[in-house]
Amino acid sequence: MTLQKSVELFIENIWQGERKKSFLEKIAEYTPRYNPELQNLAARVHKHRDQVTEVYDQIDKNDNSDSEAISIAKEINPSYKTGLAIGYIFPDEEFKISDNAFDSGLRKGQIYGLKILGNRERKKTSGGMMLMTGGLIAHSFGSPYAFTQENLAFIEKSSQGTSGFSTLALGYGLAVMIHSRLFSNDAHLSNQLKTSGPFAMHRNPFYSGILATGLAATSFFTAYHLLAENPNWIAPGLIAAGLGMFAHGLHSYTKNDERVLEKQFGAEYVDYKKKTPRYIPNPLNLFRRRK
Repeated sequence: MTLQKSVELFIENIWQGERKKSFLEKIAEYTPRYNPELQNLAARVHKHRDQVTEVYDQIDKNDNSDSEAISIAKEINPSYKTGLAIGYIFPDEEFKISDNAFDSGLRKGQIYGLKILGNRERKKTSGGMMLMTGGLIAHSFGSPYAFTQENLAFIEKSSQGTSGFSTLALGYGLAVMIHSRLFSNDAHLSNQLKTSGPFAMHRNPFYSGILATGLAATSFFTAYHLLAENPNWIAPGLIAAGLGMFAHGLHSYTKNDERVLEKQFGAEYVDYKKKTPRYIPNPLNLFRRRK
């Protein structure tokens, strides 16, 4: 089957007929995060994944670029829905923005496709969370730890400091994202690029808070066992390894999230990204932006 024919079959099949919604999808319709357009698109592409595979196979076989498949789809049916579908399966392909319906759908489909890829990346964090949980269990159910009086006083103060810092870091990040209406916004497109206030200091305050809390907790548990006369090195080892896995997954998700914003806002976001740190806040940016 040629590339022309495989793209044609994909475009013809994806929007045919009524799609029966699952029970969970019907429930999700009542939640703020639900995006009917994205859900419908993702479900239809998944249903016709054989045609998607055929398109990819033809591109690999004939050494064609994604742009050729996009051009073929536009010739077959230059509608918004066609652009949406083909953009969803080729999210990384760059193209010149036009005002026509196909290009509008293509851009939106690419953003949706990248958001779905981001959700997959974020699932990598689950392994890290499981390891950290295992470390906490190993710490909690280990034998009673013995400390000198001096070390015990230090650990108690460190525990209070770590708890307070973690609460502030997570609370700050969560409050900023909720106030900006960006928390749990994975299924939707942002209306505008946030570059002022906390976003002038770092790109995502919530992720910065999560990583800061993880580092603080790992440091505390490591110090705890360093100062104990009967340390259980399995616990801090698991926590440190879990934080590493979690941070790697979160970093992958963050980079994909930035691809989404760059695709949506173009040069405006590229300029913002150059001036703004990803995780570590730079308070000087607050004054520089005012100027």
